[in-house]
Amino acid sequence: MVGFVVSLGAGNGVNQGGARRSHKAPDTERYQVAQIDVRTTPEGDEGWAFQVTVSEGGGQTSHRVTMSRNTYQQLTGEVCTPEELVRRSFEFLLEREPRESILREFEIAVISRYFPDYEHEISKRIRP
Repeated sequence: MVGFVVSLGAGNGVNQGGARRSHKAPDTERYQVAQIDVRTTPEGDEGWAFQVTVSEGGGQTSHRVTMSRNTYQQLTGEVCTPEELVRRSFEFLLEREPRESILREFEIAVISRYFPDYEHEISKRIRP
């Protein structure tokens, strides 16, 4: 069983989020918290690049994610920031696979190729 609790924080161009995953051990309940840090780099008028670091259980992975303005508008209707969309997308991914399995570099739209429910799920997470 996997459950998540998200904590938000921001500062100096960094969005941080935490996702708690519970893994039931034979006689105890254990929790691991994944911290998601998102740093943005503008990519001209075309979109953004993000450096995402996922820290969990004493280890971390780094990912470079790109997103076009068109994809951002299509997925969000501009109801959240690009950084929020990336952070929520990583929460979505971490619910489905370990951080080590997430591609090291990808365009955010590629998520729906691996997880067909991504666009529907991300829309529910970011829209009121």
